[in-house]
Amino acid sequence: MFNRELNNLNDAIGILNKHDCTIDELRKEYRLLVFKYEKLVKDMMKITRIGDRQQNKLMNANEKIRQQKNELEDLNNQLREANAAKDKVFSIIAHDLRNPLQFLLFSSDLLGSEYKEGELEEKSIRKYIDKVFNTAKNMSELLENLLQWARSQYGEIECRPETVNIMGMVSEVFKFFNDSAEKKKIALQSRIDENITAYVDENMIKTVLRNLINNALKFTHPGGVITVTAEETPPYVVIDVIDNGVGIPVKKLSSLFSMGPSIITQGTNKEQGTGLGLILCKEFVIKNGGAIGVTSEPGKGSCFRFTLPKQEI
Repeated sequence: MFNRELNNLNDAIGILNKHDCTIDELRKEYRLLVFKYEKLVKDMMKITRIGDRQQNKLMNANEKIRQQKNELEDLNNQLREANAAKDKVFSIIAHDLRNPLQFLLFSSDLLGSEYKEGELEEKSIRKYIDKVFNTAKNMSELLENLLQWARSQYGEIECRPETVNIMGMVSEVFKFFNDSAEKKKIALQSRIDENITAYVDENMIKTVLRNLINNALKFTHPGGVITVTAEETPPYVVIDVIDNGVGIPVKKLSSLFSMGPSIITQGTNKEQGTGLGLILCKEFVIKNGGAIGVTSEPGKGSCFRFTLPKQEI
């Protein structure tokens, strides 16, 4: 196309060089050249617009592909989490509930048969009763966490925040564990200003504190100390649950709050844990607008820290 126009221009120049054309012929050639030039410009603009439209279509198609890819990745992540949750629940039912239940059946049968025959001494009876009580208590805690977690997954637990006094809430949770702490000779301490408040769902955060303090009791040696502190760092309140217990192995830290295969660690009195309580803690803290994490050193203890909004977000 451009070569043809160039040839036409050369022809026009040739005509001028011969000096054998009239003014009218020159004007006619000029108008023809202008017309062809304008047509050329219009054709180029048309081609450019077509190219722009094709490019926009391509960009839109790429954006749709990117969105679909992200949606597919989200669905895959949800599927992995759902499978992990299913495996976790089956593991709890198959192992963490089944085994203690079998122990309860065995112990109650043994107590019933040998007690009638007078073969059990008072010391043995007390030992079995303590084991039965501890097993039943652990099963109760596990079932409560399992129920709360299941309700949370199905959206049956609604977060209803209000202004809550932190010191009062911690004191109530301490009362719940006073007997357990006394049996292990573990001191429960709080270093919290009585005026510190947070804007949270009180029941949810009490569940968080119960799970963290319960874990601390399990993994702290007799004579140890568990301390709960709170500090205002606007717009949040930072709460620490600190123990001087056995600590957590480094390989466990990254998976403590995730729904996956758990590495079971026995407490100082061989207490068992499933890790479901920590998963529940994370969900409830996030629902209240906070975050949770842990630092630990084997043999020296752990510090579970979580944040809560001081005021309505």
